[in-house]
Amino acid sequence: MGLRTVTENAVKDFVKSLNDRKVGAGGSAILQKLAQVEATAELEKRLQDAFDLELADEAMRRIRSRVSEDRWLAWQMTSQERLTGAEVAARLNMKVVSVYTVRNQVQKLIREEVAKLEDRPAVQG
Repeated sequence: MGLRTVTENAVKDFVKSLNDRKVGAGGSAILQKLAQVEATAELEKRLQDAFDLELADEAMRRIRSRVSEDRWLAWQMTSQERLTGAEVAARLNMKVVSVYTVRNQVQKLIREEVAKLEDRPAVQG
């Protein structure tokens, strides 16, 4: 079982424990319960976002150690810094087509590494 599954199950169990509490019908008790559900949903979303960022960071760290500096920089400049292929090509002394090829290759490696970390098959695309 992957870390993501364990985290999701822990959050779901927490939400279920909040929902299983018996509260009498009534004005402020109902409002408190609604506020708890909204807060729990927000907590679950924040935990998921943080988990996704951690996975992406770890995958990028692993891939960075496996590719050349120029390949990593080409990916980083186009994907993270949003520079054009022409700008990156000029800075790294590469052909524009090579910049986009490298970007796609590194992105695929990162996607595969995230899937490995999540213990699931990679999504193609």
